[in-house]
Amino acid sequence: MHTSLPDAVVSRLFAALRANYGSAFDRLWECPAGESPEKHAVGIKALWAKELAGYSENLGAIGYALENLPEQVPNLPQFRAICRRAPAKVVPRLEAPKGTSDPEAVAAAIAAVQGNSLDPKAWAIALRDRERAQRRNPGAYTRNELMTQAQRHMWRQALGLALNTEA
Repeated sequence: MHTSLPDAVVSRLFAALRANYGSAFDRLWECPAGESPEKHAVGIKALWAKELAGYSENLGAIGYALENLPEQVPNLPQFRAICRRAPAKVVPRLEAPKGTSDPEAVAAAIAAVQGNSLDPKAWAIALRDRERAQRRNPGAYTRNELMTQAQRHMWRQALGLALNTEA
């Protein structure tokens, strides 16, 4: 997340506010006596840039606020409140997959999910059976298919067996 809005965005924002409110905008940010006007303007813009940093990725919210300004010049909290009311960005949705689904495949997938959900330790039993198969025929598996030490440990622990128990 950005820590502040870019200077160009804040300058355009202030120009738009000045164009909308004229001298009323300038009076709101009037420079205190004894302070440099340039330094004062830089400080105010820096504060707005920092406080509106959350809109760096959603400049549309700032645009919304500029299109929905109140009659009186808004201060920073009021302007930020208008930004918050901006409608959410429209995110394009993916199209639904085309074609027909195979009813038998769908039924098989549902049955598989339902079957596993009945036994919360089905995963441990499946790992145990996999380790047994690998012990019976070790040459039939590639290095990537072999079980890790962690997998061997976890199924034994889940089934309440000692770690040195044979599969």
